[in-house]
Amino acid sequence: MSEVHLQIPAQADFLELVRLTVYGIASKLNLAYEDIEDLKVAVSEACNQAILHAGLSGNAVSGELGIRFDARTEALAVTVKAPGVGAFLPVPAGLTEAGLPAEGSKISLGFYLMKALMDEVEVDAQHGMEVTLIKYTNINNTK
Repeated sequence: MSEVHLQIPAQADFLELVRLTVYGIASKLNLAYEDIEDLKVAVSEACNQAILHAGLSGNAVSGELGIRFDARTEALAVTVKAPGVGAFLPVPAGLTEAGLPAEGSKISLGFYLMKALMDEVEVDAQHGMEVTLIKYTNINNTK
């Protein structure tokens, strides 16, 4: 298995499809149950942040999220992308040395949650918002 692409309307009603896809792909990689649950929570949070970033409400009809699953032997990388520019952006620079959002920063605890549950979290805000979550399939392969 290599890549799977999913495109959904940027609405909370469609996040269950993303969670089901995460479960299916992670199961095929034989990830532990706890790792699958962590992935589902982190990916859901990334999607929620992408919906906020796109400036869409839960009932909005316009706008889409792109979700890419890159399944490799050593890791599962899930990238959530929302086009456009929104008011909210979880920028890692607002984190303290302890990894918590700095006082007065605009980073939500959702970003901290993603960082706590995943082995790696990458944020790219060049063209819209793109969050990549990485979970290693074997703990010996981490940095």
